Amino acid sequence: MKKLLALFVLSFLSFTTGCDIIDAPYRKEIEKKPIEKSDSTNRFRTVLLEKFTGSNCGPCPEVNTIAQSVYKDFIRVNVISYHAGGLARPDPASGLVYDFRTSQGTAIGMDLLDGSTPLNINTPTVVMDRLNYGTSSSIPVPKSLIITEVSKRIDILSPISLTIYPWYNPDNRTVEVSGNVIFYEAVDKDMLLTIALVENDFVKPQKKADGKIDSNYVHQFVFRTNIPDFAWGSEVSPNDVPVGSIIPYNRTFQLPANVDWNPAKFTAVAYVYRNTDAPILTREVLQSSSKQVSIVP
Repeated sequence: MKKLLALFVLSFLSFTTGCDIIDAPYRKEIEKKPIEKSDSTNRFRTVLLEKFTGSNCGPCPEVNTIAQSVYKDFIRVNVISYHAGGLARPDPASGLVYDFRTSQGTAIGMDLLDGSTPLNINTPTVVMDRLNYGTSSSIPVPKSLIITEVSKRIDILSPISLTIYPWYNPDNRTVEVSGNVIFYEAVDKDMLLTIALVENDFVKPQKKADGKIDSNYVHQFVFRTNIPDFAWGSEVSPNDVPVGSIIPYNRTFQLPANVDWNPAKFTAVAYVYRNTDAPILTREVLQSSSKQVSIVP
């Protein structure tokens, strides 16, 4: 009788818990992944703001504040902050010792802003969804128009949506990001998927508009690396993609040794952009998605 009762309890528990199977390495699932489906409500754009800044750039904190405000006030906005250009170089004499720069951020800045050398990347500069790419005089968004332009952009439907599930495993110092690209329209194959790893609440000195150094400045959206670690991402599909398609992706990155990055402050930002040179040059971002990185228990 006791054996029968035990079997009944086990059967009941298996039914009520949905018979979840956890595969190796047997990590605890922090959140349940929803079933992916084509849902027209996901077609509105989540705008990507790429901000070029520097710790030795006095006007940059004002633009940083605007970007943070837009991020908080609009539901569908992501921000990546690249430290690049001449004013991103460390200046020990001024107390600006930390080097935020990355080779990827510099490459992106030179390409998007038509910089002939890394030192020619102007800061502060904000780019929205890489619009007007190839027309260097018009791609930067003036700080006075950032809110207005974001307001317009988020109401435009996108041909795709993105899901993203990022994890960090402290045992092997590896970030794993998976998700799906969901297509509401047919799209040609000339698309790249990039996954950026950014860190928030990073306290380091920053020059202010009055020329003084704020030793306790809180940097947000600090670009650390792309996953994989090169500037331009990887192809979504080798072929043109028909409407209704769902294409999965999975990317991993092992943190370098001896970096002072804090995984508890990581956010992963995924974005898909056009990579077309003809008939016109465009790198327009079609959609972005982000989520704070969960720590594997």
